[in-house]
Parts: sequence; C-alpha cells; structure tokens
Amino acid sequence: IEPFYGRNLRAFGYDMYSEPVRRLAMDRAVDTGRMALSGKVRLQQETGTDEQAGFLIYKALFRQDQAHDTPAQRREQLLGWVYAPFRMSDFMRGLLGEQAQDLQIDIYDGAATSPQALMYGEDLEGGQEVPATYESMQRLSLMGHGWTLRIRANPSLLHRIESRLPATLALGLATLSLILG
Repeated sequence: IEPFYGRNLRAFGYDMYSEPVRRLAMDRAVDTGRMALSGKVRLQQETGTDEQAGFLIYKALFRQDQAHDTPAQRREQLLGWVYAPFRMSDFMRGLLGEQAQDLQIDIYDGAATSPQALMYGEDLEGGQEVPATYESMQRLSLMGHGWTLRIRANPSLLHRIESRLPATLALGLATLSLILG
C-alpha cells in the first residue's frame, strides 16, 4: 500500500478476499484474466469523516513461466492481485472538473436505482425539478461490472441556455436571411 502512511495504514493487513463484493471482483479478475471493477464498497481507508462510497479495480497476477489461458490454469498459476481503490466523489470531481456544476449525475451500483445502490449524486440546487427532456438514464458496463447513470441538466445550465436562446435564434435567423438574400 502506497503511500504507507495516513489513511492507508488502516487498510494494511485487511483480508479483501473475506468480503463478498471484493471477492467477486477478485475472482472475476482471475477467471477472465482482465481487470475487474468491484461493486460499491466502504473503503478501509475511510475514517468516518467525509466518508464516500468507494470501488476497486483489480488485476490478477500470474506466473509467467506457466500457461494461463483458461480459468482453471489461471487459478493454478495465480500469484496475487494488484488493485487501486477509488473514493467516488473524489474520482468524479477529478473527472468532471469545472463542468461538474452544469450536470447532476447520479451513479448507482448495478441496475437498481435505490438509495442503497447510490454511489454518487447530490441534490439539485434549490430543489428545482428539471424537465424530463433534459434527463437521461444509461447503463454502463465497465470491466465486468455495471453501473446505472442518471444525468440531468442543473437549473444553472438551463438558465444559461435559455438566456442565450433569443440572441442565438435572432443571430441565426439574420444569418439565414442574409444567405437567402
């Protein structure tokens, strides 16, 4: 575990294989020989302050001098795993950057859109509802695991779009008139 200080010391010595969600991803990494994404977990590094949902990515390591073409061979030749833990809100903040304020993204573990499956999401500012035309539900499969994404435009984005619409429309119509003239 690197860096070997701070929160990471909490995870040192933890038996990941003893927990069902982690074990499922670890087994999938061995069986497929590819990277595997876990379901929603509470990371061992969490301290109870600013706690976030987490997920892990595992890659199984095999002996290089032996065949590991089939799941059975991979299980026999397994040396261990390398993995990377991710705190969901930190991950999304890094991914979205400044655009995070324009969209409301809810990410659910698996197909269920229940509060228990919610990994990432925030309340819309001011509790305003967004018209359904500005909402999309998508299923995403990554490294053998599925997430459900609900993406909505935030009211701030809708306000910017609507405030520019008359000017954009007028400019477009004037340009069209000039071209036709």
